[in-house]
Amino acid sequence: MGFFALSILILSSYAWAIGKWINRWRKVSKVNDGAASILVDSGLTVIVPSRDEASHLPLLLADLKNQSHSVRVLVVDDQSEDDTMAQASALGVEVIPSEGVGKKAAIITGMKVVKTPWVATLDADVRVGHDWAKSMVQAAADQSAQAVVGPVRLTPHAHGWQRFQALEYGCMMVWIGGGISKGTLAMGSGANLLFSHAHYPIDELQTDWASGDDSFALEALREAGHSIVWNGDQAARADTATAPDWPTLWMQRARWASKAQGFENEESRNIAGLVAAVSLVLLAWIVASALLLNLRVFGATCLLWMIKTLVDGAMLRTASRAFEISLNLRDIMLFPIRYLILVVG
Repeated sequence: MGFFALSILILSSYAWAIGKWINRWRKVSKVNDGAASILVDSGLTVIVPSRDEASHLPLLLADLKNQSHSVRVLVVDDQSEDDTMAQASALGVEVIPSEGVGKKAAIITGMKVVKTPWVATLDADVRVGHDWAKSMVQAAADQSAQAVVGPVRLTPHAHGWQRFQALEYGCMMVWIGGGISKGTLAMGSGANLLFSHAHYPIDELQTDWASGDDSFALEALREAGHSIVWNGDQAARADTATAPDWPTLWMQRARWASKAQGFENEESRNIAGLVAAVSLVLLAWIVASALLLNLRVFGATCLLWMIKTLVDGAMLRTASRAFEISLNLRDIMLFPIRYLILVVG
């Protein structure tokens, strides 16, 4: 019974954390289209680090060409072996080779040649809407910010596997958006960020780590006392594709996890520990049920699983509404199983 009581305590802590995230999200201020005045000096350069992105890049460049707010596009080629550079050049945008290897080196290379007061980073495989640039610059202007974190949504949502990824990532965006607005987080996705060029912390990117250009840059700005805001406007959203299979998703998350070795944030560490504890507890009960074949152990496992499903369901509904992702009962019931596979994997 001692382990059962501990399990209930861990799940209660998890439920409290989820409730806090949902409450913070509800208080996140949304940027209203057209309600803000663009900065007088609002020149914007978009840096697109690219490695072997010839199939994706033309779509993004078409989106950027169609912006309601003018942008200068700079593609930084990161040792591509396909015709990424040729594709970008043919579409009339500036292309330069990276001075190093990896996304961070490409961003640093781009930052050195930017001359506009604002600079954004987009991944080559995202899509953005007509008013994306306008919304991001407006958010910076309205809130006197040195960095703006834009939302990222995974698409498509046709199948359960795709919806799982989109919903899980949407939950992460809800946590990040609420945490930024509360002042407890300085995180985002490098696929959709805007910075004051004068304040971008090039020296803090820690190129030794496989991932984390977003977190290292934003945390450095926060430590320096600069303002970071979340842009809740749907026009600011960037869409990117879901992973095709489990190995691809695991490898992606492994890259993300690598940055934790060089990144310090109390809430991030606490949440990582709590999620790991919940996953290990559920896994332990599942293994015990399979090995012991005991009715009481099986009943306790089902109860704990039901609690986790109910708590996750509240967060999934929040993410579903926030990011226009379809959600059904099967998605909710299968989410804890799939998420456990993701965490263990």
